[in-house]
Amino acid sequence: MAQKVELNRFKNYMLMVHRSIGSDLFRNLYASVDGEETDILRDGILSCAYFVSSVLFHCKLIDDLHTTVRGLEANLQRSGWKKIEEPKVGSVIVWEPTEFPDGGIRRHAGFYIGDAEAISNRTDQRVPKAHSMNFETEGKYRAIEAIYWHENFDDADS
Repeated sequence: MAQKVELNRFKNYMLMVHRSIGSDLFRNLYASVDGEETDILRDGILSCAYFVSSVLFHCKLIDDLHTTVRGLEANLQRSGWKKIEEPKVGSVIVWEPTEFPDGGIRRHAGFYIGDAEAISNRTDQRVPKAHSMNFETEGKYRAIEAIYWHENFDDADS
């Protein structure tokens, strides 16, 4: 008799988020830009949306990969993610824009993991890291612009 196997989608999702810490996997993505091969993530400096979308895409929670927070956010909304007021474990967080050393103004995305902590790609270290939800402990307060939650996780045991 065949066994009935049902994956625990939320648990596997959160394992992937946590186990991404320190991974170089999201550091580079090559594309042809004006006919020239270019690392469009700039060796991990611009990897936040790619990190978040890679996890969500792998878990079948969005339908494509993204290299910008704008593209990620549009896909979240198309894929059943709704804005909520207070973060829940597993929420996707979008932080306000801030100026980068190169003069660019960029938003940021990551995952809420509970206890006022998040995991996102750290520009300075170029890999996903755990940090305070608003970056207070790093001395770089950054306000949250939006928090997204997927209804598939309403019954999740976090």
